[in-house]
Amino acid sequence: MFALIHVRKHSAGIRFARLIATASIFKSNAARKSPTPIVFLEGLGTPRMGWKDTWQTRLADQGYNSTAIYLEPTTSGEQHEPAELVKSLSKELANCIQKDLSFFPPVVIAQGFCTHVAEKYVESHPASGLVLLTPMNVEQATKAGVKELRENALEGSIYEPEFPILLMSNKEHDNGKSHRLHGDPNIDQIEVEHGDDHNGVVNGRTWNQACDHAAQWLDDIGL
Repeated sequence: MFALIHVRKHSAGIRFARLIATASIFKSNAARKSPTPIVFLEGLGTPRMGWKDTWQTRLADQGYNSTAIYLEPTTSGEQHEPAELVKSLSKELANCIQKDLSFFPPVVIAQGFCTHVAEKYVESHPASGLVLLTPMNVEQATKAGVKELRENALEGSIYEPEFPILLMSNKEHDNGKSHRLHGDPNIDQIEVEHGDDHNGVVNGRTWNQACDHAAQWLDDIGL
């Protein structure tokens, strides 16, 4: 069951984003009920509502309660440093998760540019896990319309030892500069098939395949 539970708009002060959250309630007849909520991030070059019909529905069948949060930069016309943009978005995300939604530390799942916001959030706020789906490098973000992004927005985040992270990527999507976590022996990594649009894994079989991988990973780490 899906319900619009929260609409948050920011326009005063140094605010860069609008957050819109839509909840998916886990099924009461699911075989198990997980106490760990899941937060999906979308927007900023990735299609809105891409998570609902597949990922949220499938994970609801497995007893997870999830919320998809759509990030949208404000259109004030003001220019800000890219690193400041990512930092501000992660701060607003923290307010939404911890104050407005009052969540137990969630698993954060993000795609594309939103993976960088998710990483910055996890660096400073409680979380149970992180799934990064085809992170964008600078060139890919520019093609997707995220023109504010520059190299300094992709600075590495710092995680607690053994913090659970799953990186899902594909060879074709990763042409050019690789994500800094590629090859890290402490990070769980899965290669998914190339999809059929500019984001690589948004539609069709690859999207479903990535969802299955993520669900299995959550089970493997005990969440």
